[in-house]
Amino acid sequence: VKMNKDSRGRVNGITADNINDYSLAKKLGLKNGDVLQTVNNEKIDSKQKVYQIMQKHATSGSVRIGILRDGKSKVITYNVQ
Repeated sequence: VKMNKDSRGRVNGITADNINDYSLAKKLGLKNGDVLQTVNNEKIDSKQKVYQIMQKHATSGSVRIGILRDGKSKVITYNVQ
């Protein structure tokens, strides 16, 4: 997992070269090159932040995942089970 930054060095989110190896990423339909930017509108700026947010929303019925794919923003709704 690594940070993705814009041309000014600001964090856009996180990504991974082997994102398909992560079971949750696979369930979400994430692809290599996707940048995870938000979970329930909370900005992702570290790997730890993802874990904190997912634990916080573990009992929610669903979460909204904001990603950047091929330069375009996309939102995925994931039903937590």
